[in-house]
Amino acid sequence: MASFEISGYYVVRQLMEIYQRYWYTDWTDPVAYSGTKTFTIDLKQAYKLDKFEYYNDGTAQIKDHEIQVSRDGVNFKTVEKSVWVKPSTGTFNVFVDLNGEIARYVRIISYDKHHNSANEFRVYKVDGTEGFSEADVSTDGALVDLI
Repeated sequence: MASFEISGYYVVRQLMEIYQRYWYTDWTDPVAYSGTKTFTIDLKQAYKLDKFEYYNDGTAQIKDHEIQVSRDGVNFKTVEKSVWVKPSTGTFNVFVDLNGEIARYVRIISYDKHHNSANEFRVYKVDGTEGFSEADVSTDGALVDLI
């Protein structure tokens, strides 16, 4: 099961794909309104990641953002930094290609100067792959005696 570290947010309910959450910023917190908002997903194991999905059918969409990945939760690599544009009709549903990046943590940073919300954050692993220890440098899941 994934866990989530959030600054200035309430996690409302849990849904499942690999892992996803519905959340919104704390409307009473001025930092959550005007400051940078960070949402970190801990997948509990490292995975070869296929894509990240952001879905919001309401208001307060994330637009100015950065998507980052990490094996250790300390050193993050930016895989996308852009400003998403809400379509004039339909739902706000964005996919970010993660190109097989290996990561245990996925972080979404919002630079928007307003509240944010999401119906779903979804992290997809590459089909046919399994999770493994983030310390496994070969990424094959095999434990090797180095002595």
